Amino acid sequence: MVQANKRVFILYCALLMILCFYLIGCEDKTIIGIPSSYDDKYPYPYDLNASWSSDYNLLIYYNADHSDENGVVTDSTYGIYIKDLSSDSTTIWSVNNMIGGSGLSLSPDKQWLIFESVYNIYKIPFENPFDESKIEMIGSDTGPNLFPKWSRNGDLIAVDIRLGDPGIYIMEGDGSDKHKVGPWGGRHPFFTIDNEYIYCSGYPGSGENWEIFKINYSENTYTQITFFNEFNHINYVLPSFDENILIFSARHIDDWGTYIYRYDINADEFIRLIDKYAEAWDWNYEDDTILYTYCPSIEQGDVNGFLWTMKPDGTDKNQITFIE
Repeated sequence: MVQANKRVFILYCALLMILCFYLIGCEDKTIIGIPSSYDDKYPYPYDLNASWSSDYNLLIYYNADHSDENGVVTDSTYGIYIKDLSSDSTTIWSVNNMIGGSGLSLSPDKQWLIFESVYNIYKIPFENPFDESKIEMIGSDTGPNLFPKWSRNGDLIAVDIRLGDPGIYIMEGDGSDKHKVGPWGGRHPFFTIDNEYIYCSGYPGSGENWEIFKINYSENTYTQITFFNEFNHINYVLPSFDENILIFSARHIDDWGTYIYRYDINADEFIRLIDKYAEAWDWNYEDDTILYTYCPSIEQGDVNGFLWTMKPDGTDKNQITFIE
């Protein structure tokens, strides 16, 4: 009996030490946990929340890290990256892994960068070097504020708010006049090229599977576009210039990660564009390319995690970010 109690005590102490180790590592951000290659089913952290500037000369994205096929971190510089496509040079603004991880967006006039940090939205003058003393909070205290997007004319900001009455909200550029415009629980706002509508994902009140919605934010009305009934999460929805085609990344109810799909609204048909996990972020209407992250899991092979472009039909795939 004494031996059994001793073993229980030793096990308790071991578990307590592991917990303390974990908490300390989380506090000073010095410990990066790498999942085992034997049980990992998810993509590794990667270049994400990416978008082009309005003139398509700059690429703004958040970098987490990249790991090779053995789970070894080869690049762990967290933060916001700005890639100048004309000079093929990259600037790192912040290496704070609390800034930009859940959304960032550059204003059309390139004057302001908005970003998420610890579940709120902030703005900072877009300049080199950045002056962090000029950061302003423009989010809401009602709950997590995620995935901010500037409108095409720079007058409004759309944001995904998670608590209270969750859904898509819009506000003025200074954070004022914040009000809900989309379906209950709507996620990942994306403005149309004509600036009249917002596409988003969400789930209807009648079911748990996610669908695509189109918001008329000037009238505070919305329409459900799809009735797939087979995805348990849909991320950004990217409409084509004429809105006849939608590109989106989604997680099927029988899978672990997200694939990129193309949906033809007129034909009511959709196809998968990539046979491994990937996330779609933005549509370049100038050269008609999709910006996405190629992020297969260990089980799928070809571990990558960088930004790529492709045509809306899935052809002409090209990697455009690399370990600097």
